[in-house]
Amino acid sequence: MVLTVCVSQGDNRNLSLRIRHGVLSGQLRAPLEQERIITSRKEAESGEYAPNEYWLERIYPFDPGLAVAVNRRLSQFSREFDDLVDAFINERIQVKRDERAKALFVAGYVPEKLVLMASDIHSDTTFDGFLDLCIGVFWDSVDRSLQQVRCFIDEEFLPSIDATFLSLIKDIENIDSRYGTPELDNAVRTAHTQVRNAIAQVEDWFREPSSTTASVATFRSLVDIGLAAVKNMYRDFNPDVTYDLGDLPLTFQLQKFTDLFIIIFANIWRHCGLLSPKVTVSVRQDERSLQLEFSNECAEGIRNSESEKRIEEIKTKIAEGSYHRALGSEGGTGLMKLKNIFSSSSDEAASVEFGFFSSQTFTVRVRASITIVSVESSEVLR
Repeated sequence: MVLTVCVSQGDNRNLSLRIRHGVLSGQLRAPLEQERIITSRKEAESGEYAPNEYWLERIYPFDPGLAVAVNRRLSQFSREFDDLVDAFINERIQVKRDERAKALFVAGYVPEKLVLMASDIHSDTTFDGFLDLCIGVFWDSVDRSLQQVRCFIDEEFLPSIDATFLSLIKDIENIDSRYGTPELDNAVRTAHTQVRNAIAQVEDWFREPSSTTASVATFRSLVDIGLAAVKNMYRDFNPDVTYDLGDLPLTFQLQKFTDLFIIIFANIWRHCGLLSPKVTVSVRQDERSLQLEFSNECAEGIRNSESEKRIEEIKTKIAEGSYHRALGSEGGTGLMKLKNIFSSSSDEAASVEFGFFSSQTFTVRVRASITIVSVESSEVLR
């Protein structure tokens, strides 16, 4: 069915935008980074991990050999943990098709549900009533996939994570059997507990929403939500944000704009080369559209021939429309996903522009339509 194909493509892009695009990985990695027991790959496609300077500095003065052995084991743990998370994201949190045989989201419907829906349609059925029946069949399909994800987390993903931690604890006990490293032992056990809590939170993401009632919010609160989400994923990210929002209306389009802000802040963290960059958020209203501008400070050397070339390639893909094929993948697609968020806008002037506007400043400009409401801010904030 055409409808099934459209739902499949839409679901996959939503999964990519709201879960796979660094959100899930950041959620699970955050406790490990806080306890300093995980490092990052030296290069995106490399299997080698950066040395764990934190524990090397603490152990090396007492026993250089022990420090090297611990660092080697922590690098192995980092790779094992990331491999488990990557497999969960790239193999399971996908819409099932021929090349994604292990995917847990299945686009379709149960035939019996369609028969029951048909029996509820009669001469007095209104269009709204018909639409409600269709939505019911859709959510039944979605809920079945969500149940599969939760089941996979409980029965396979969580036990694999537990086994990885238990193996690390056992190996460290064997490595440091002569002296003991209580500070490291405590960090690993604390991280294990916190990762289990994070996985429980992730599992709650895969539940049917209890309410679909539209909400409104101030624009500043939406920016803050996006920033808080990224800071929760990347605990070392602490931008100095300046706001220039003017007198803006409230908006219904919460998910659209929080998606936008999460992607922009995540891109800043990944590419600016600074942990505390200066960021300016400027928004202006023009009739029924908004002009948003995000400018962030970059470290010296970030703007170079390679980064300029990469930006031009992204612009070319967007201009040609070939960016749609990249939306189901992760890595290097953030700016393309910004375009996708607003590509269906009825405002033909909707656009996304980006690039270096000075040697150490990167700017993203978005023009977007918006649903304006006349509710007073005080009514929303009560």
